[in-house]
Amino acid sequence: MGCTLGQGLFTAASTASAIELRQRVETSGQRSAEELRKANEDNAQLRRSVLDLSDEIEQLRDDLATLRGQNETLTHDIETMRRSRGTTQVIDERSRLSSPNQ
Repeated sequence: MGCTLGQGLFTAASTASAIELRQRVETSGQRSAEELRKANEDNAQLRRSVLDLSDEIEQLRDDLATLRGQNETLTHDIETMRRSRGTTQVIDERSRLSSPNQ
């Protein structure tokens, strides 16, 4: 059984088609690899950003705790001063009332 011209053309066309298909697959694979590399880079950048934000949130929490402590201290100091001033006023009033000059 010999090869006819039609069969030869079909075989040539099939071979050309297979080569073209292989090139498409390789090109597609290269694009997929490049897209995967880019996605991995983006993912790494996002992870770094999340870690940076997490660190910043932790620092803000520390700052907030410090400010709350300072606020409590100042509130306590104000109350102490008010009581002291009240005591001073009572003492002054008693002094004034008990003073013979007045």
